[in-house]
Amino acid sequence: MQPDAILGALEKINDRLGSVEQNLQHQTTRIDALPTRDELDARLDTLRGEFEDRVAALPTRDEFEARLAALPTRDEFEARLAALPTRDELEIRVAGLPTREELKQEHLETRGHIDARFEEVHRRFKILAEGYEHVSDKLDKVHEDLKKDIAGVDRRVMKLEVHTGLIGRQK
Repeated sequence: MQPDAILGALEKINDRLGSVEQNLQHQTTRIDALPTRDELDARLDTLRGEFEDRVAALPTRDEFEARLAALPTRDEFEARLAALPTRDELEIRVAGLPTREELKQEHLETRGHIDARFEEVHRRFKILAEGYEHVSDKLDKVHEDLKKDIAGVDRRVMKLEVHTGLIGRQK
């Protein structure tokens, strides 16, 4: 073999060896990332404990059989089923009920009546409020007039008291 051919073959071998080393380094990194035996054993113990807890929560055979015995028998179930209305009976019952559209229409009509009554009540309250305001104004005016009249009467009474007091002293 020629020296150039040998050098070329050695370079190829060197390249392949570098590729193998890189692959080996990558595999080593992946292996290092795997859990250790102790970590796997700890995880297995945890899973075993969780499994045992779940199994312990399951009913025992006696409990399961007691629950099963509490269920109705086939004859009891069929008797209950026979007591239920048939599809035809249900369809007859449902046929008399209003449809969704009929219920919506009735709702709209009822809402319209309620709105009309509300407007009427609102209008009447407004009239009452205006009447109350008018009566309140009149009472305020009467109150002011009465205060003036009482003040006038007080002045007249005072004059009389003064006048009668003078007359009583003169005697």
